Amino acid sequence: MKFNYSRNGTSPDQPYDFTELESFGNNNFTKELSDLKTVIDWASDNAKDYNLDTDRFTLIGHSRSGPIVLITALNDVRIKSVITWSSVSELDFAWGNESLLEDWKKSGVIYTKNARTGQQMPMYYQLYEDFQKHKEEYSVKNTIENVKLNSVKNIT
Repeated sequence: MKFNYSRNGTSPDQPYDFTELESFGNNNFTKELSDLKTVIDWASDNAKDYNLDTDRFTLIGHSRSGPIVLITALNDVRIKSVITWSSVSELDFAWGNESLLEDWKKSGVIYTKNARTGQQMPMYYQLYEDFQKHKEEYSVKNTIENVKLNSVKNIT
């Protein structure tokens, strides 16, 4: 199964175009974790109807979703394995600069350029506030320290 987070900025009619920038700007990690849990719950509840093997639930997270799948796996016994692909090392990777944080708080929004489309993608300050509220829980370092690994494979 594959899904897009509910606030990824695209729409069902235009899944490759960022037409919902307001939705994108209002996204945060709590919403992404909730979206992923909803998908896992649905897959678990409908496994027999769709011939899904829930004994081998594997999550794959690309880029900023890498930490999301790791955090989910730590907190959900249904997840048996995780694959991260070009994952960020921490969810707060983009805002280490104090002056950026001050400007972001003042204006309520910062923009990041989408490499594919060239669009300026808004990120509202609530993203930072959401992360700060859950800083320990959303820390990749803390998550990895608590994961029980059966095996680790590094594919280069």
